[in-house]
Amino acid sequence: MINKHTLDKQRHQFFLEQNRQDPITGDIIEENDTVVICAVCKSAFLEESWQYIDKKHCHQKKTLKNLPTTKTLSLKVKRALPIPETYKPSQYHSEPSEDSSSYKIVMGIVLFALILYSITFIEGTLSFGKAFLIVGGAFFVGILVLVICISRI
Repeated sequence: MINKHTLDKQRHQFFLEQNRQDPITGDIIEENDTVVICAVCKSAFLEESWQYIDKKHCHQKKTLKNLPTTKTLSLKVKRALPIPETYKPSQYHSEPSEDSSSYKIVMGIVLFALILYSITFIEGTLSFGKAFLIVGGAFFVGILVLVICISRI
C-alpha cells in the first residue's frame, strides 16, 4: 500500500517551506501536489515519479504514513571514559635517552672507526681509498645497529 499525501498549505506549511524537489524530475514540490515519502531516507517523490521508479526506493517499497515534522532532539551525552588524574604519557611510551645501550653501542662503533682511520692514515699503512672503505663500513655497521635498536623500542 502506498501512503500518498496531497499537500495543503495550512496543514503542511513546514513541509512546503522546505522547498523540496522531486529527485526524479527536479520539480519543486508545491501545494496540491500528491507526494510519497520514502520510509528509509525521507525523500519526497511526486506520485508520478514514485510510479516511474516502480514504487521502490532505498531497496524497499515502504512509505511514510505521515509527513516528516520538526522535532527538537536533545541528546544527553556522558563522557564514556574519564581521563584519570594520574595519567602520565611517559608511563605508556618511553623515549630513547642518551644513556640507552643502543646509543652507547653506536657511539663506540663510530669512535672505533675514527681511531682506526686516523691510525692507519697517519702511519701510511693504508691508502686513502682503503681507509675510507674501513670508515664507511664502520659507519654502515653503526647505522645498522642503531636502526635495529630503535625498531625494538
